[in-house]
Amino acid sequence: MKILSRYILLEILRFSGLCLSVFLGILVTARILRLTSLVVNKGINATDILLVFISIIPSFLEIALPMSILLGTMLAFARLSLDSEIVVMRASGINLTGLLRPVVYIGIAFTILSFITSVYLRPLGNTALARSLFKLASQATTANLTEGAFNELGTITIYAQQIDRNQGDLKNVLIDDRRDASNRMIITAKSGNLYSDESERMLNLELNSGTIHNTASDGAYTITDFANNVTRIDPQELANKQAAQGKKAREMFIPELREARDSIKANPEITSVNGESLAAIEIELARKITMPFAALILAILAMP
Repeated sequence: MKILSRYILLEILRFSGLCLSVFLGILVTARILRLTSLVVNKGINATDILLVFISIIPSFLEIALPMSILLGTMLAFARLSLDSEIVVMRASGINLTGLLRPVVYIGIAFTILSFITSVYLRPLGNTALARSLFKLASQATTANLTEGAFNELGTITIYAQQIDRNQGDLKNVLIDDRRDASNRMIITAKSGNLYSDESERMLNLELNSGTIHNTASDGAYTITDFANNVTRIDPQELANKQAAQGKKAREMFIPELREARDSIKANPEITSVNGESLAAIEIELARKITMPFAALILAILAMP
């Protein structure tokens, strides 16, 4: 590589690295106050908060890499122009093609980094983020339960006379389940245990030796005794949100997206996969393929 090309390349890298650092700093600043409250108020482990930060970075890099090369190239050539170095280069017989060559080199390098981020790192990060948020929601839910009080968890009310926060054991439990307005249930049990299932991202409330009082919308009233019963709770339901289980489109790799797309097209009865529509899957698939090329295009556009 010629000395001039190496000189311009280092200038662009210096400014691009500075812009990327600023973007990451903005990310940390925007998130840290919200997540710090979980450590202070909910007793969430700081290590889990750090995992959330790491999981967010790939999604942010997908946008930050093209933006940093755009601003880095603009600032580098602006500095060269301000110091009249561009004038000297042109007076020395160097044409625009010679100045463009290092821009194309670094644009290709950032395109490769963006491709790796979009195709591999972002799905991994989003999957890790979903698991981390589920773990935080589970810990916060258990921490929010108060002995001898009616605890509101979305459309579920839980009362427990005694609570073991380390093991999740409950004694003398009363539950008012209003998730289905047409089929309200009052559940009583001598004991129970609240634990999380990370594989399916669900909270499980296992109850022992109890009774279910069921009131249907047609006025029917039934009583069911049970020795063991498991009530499954979606953590997102605690925030009154609808959520489908399984991988979301942003968590899928390209082969998984293509498989989901083909399954919907092959069977007209299927309108979605894991709650993701055909349009959402196709948009995510197109994004993974096209977004990385933004780095090369923006680098070339930034030079003039």
